[in-house]
Amino acid sequence: MIKNLMDWGLKCLERGDVRGALNSFQQALWLDPHYAEGYLFLGLAQQKNGEQELALQSLSRAISLNPRDARFYFYRGELYRQQPNHLLAITDYRQAIALKPDWIEPYSPLAELLFQAGSFAELIPILEALERAGAGSDTLYFQLGVAYRCTNQMELARQTLERIAHLPSAQLELKEIYRHKVMDWHFWMMNDAVRNNAYDQALRQVVTGDTTVLDIGTGSGLLALQAARAGAKQVFTCEMEPIIADMAEKIIMRNGYSQVIKVIRGDSVQLEIPRDIPERADILVTETFGAWLPAEGALQTIYHARHHLLKPEGVIIPCAGVIYIALLESGELHGRYFAGYSSGFDLSWFNQISPYRDYKFIGQISQHPYRLLSDPVPLPRLDFYHCPPQLPTLNLEVAVTAEGVIHGICAWFDLWLNDHLMITTHPDRSLAHHAPCWGQWVQLLEEPVAVTAGELREIQITHDGCRLV
Repeated sequence: MIKNLMDWGLKCLERGDVRGALNSFQQALWLDPHYAEGYLFLGLAQQKNGEQELALQSLSRAISLNPRDARFYFYRGELYRQQPNHLLAITDYRQAIALKPDWIEPYSPLAELLFQAGSFAELIPILEALERAGAGSDTLYFQLGVAYRCTNQMELARQTLERIAHLPSAQLELKEIYRHKVMDWHFWMMNDAVRNNAYDQALRQVVTGDTTVLDIGTGSGLLALQAARAGAKQVFTCEMEPIIADMAEKIIMRNGYSQVIKVIRGDSVQLEIPRDIPERADILVTETFGAWLPAEGALQTIYHARHHLLKPEGVIIPCAGVIYIALLESGELHGRYFAGYSSGFDLSWFNQISPYRDYKFIGQISQHPYRLLSDPVPLPRLDFYHCPPQLPTLNLEVAVTAEGVIHGICAWFDLWLNDHLMITTHPDRSLAHHAPCWGQWVQLLEEPVAVTAGELREIQITHDGCRLV
């Protein structure tokens, strides 16, 4: 009897006879008040009839009678979502999935609500399950890409969003990823003719048809392309950032050297022979230098490659570097990052909430009025064939050569590609061998120091920079 009533109620629902369905389901429940599935279908009929509160009561009754049926939670979640009561809907969808993980129905509405709520960590496995179930769509890939980006899984975000790169919304997300992963100094380097010509010249002088070259820090692939054009037998180039490695591979192919150059994705210190490179290289070339020369890990990189990836008689380009430091006066540069007196008022307390405390400026100081208040002091020459993986800590006394105010300590370097070929990041941009892409490194002082000629000032040098003692 109950089965017949339920079957008739379902037929009524199918043909749009909601009243007939309600009557049948109610009669079935009169016969068996503990029939949980009866309350499910009664609730669905009540929902179609616009009786939302009664529908919620019926579905809640079904759950109380059988709390192990995922369908009851799902359909109550649907009612909560329509109210809208998203928190309760999310709770019910979660429970439905917990009870029946292989049932895909609750995943999509839960994903929609989690995306709206910004609950990206929880959203990711939900969307991944939908994709595995064959429910991939532009919307799914967009939401998944955003979720990856917001949980700092940038490479997965990029790969996912590039699948729907035809969508304007995906293009905006990709631009945001590129902004964080592709630094503007890549373009400065690509357009620095002095730097690029010096590397090209140095490579041409040592590369032969039997040469294997290892390039660390692929970037655009320029140095690897130069080595290949010089006639190298094989060039291996290593890049940590997947976005950049992918683009370098395309650039190399476009320029016709993909048979000679192999792009390796990863950190060079993880490379192994013969797993990644068949044998040690004849030449190591790298441009992994910061405005503060060791800042990008160049010394560690070269040290490791020298011991593990380069032949004992191998050539290193560049072969050496010299860092210079000097006391800097530049009130305009300092005023961009620190407050002092203005209109007769002391505003220096604002520095306590400044994000620029202990600020290291990187750029061309010649773009600001400046004076050097000391002669340049060279640090010990860094011979890349023998130097340790870190700068040793040392203290230097620097003689003040002119009265003024020290606003910071300025550093630059000379880079020797070989014994005869040098480029510099000296502040004087008129020098013929000046390479502008790096700029200078300046450790700004939060509190400037007035000095007179003849004073001695102590500066401490560490691997990470320098400071006034």
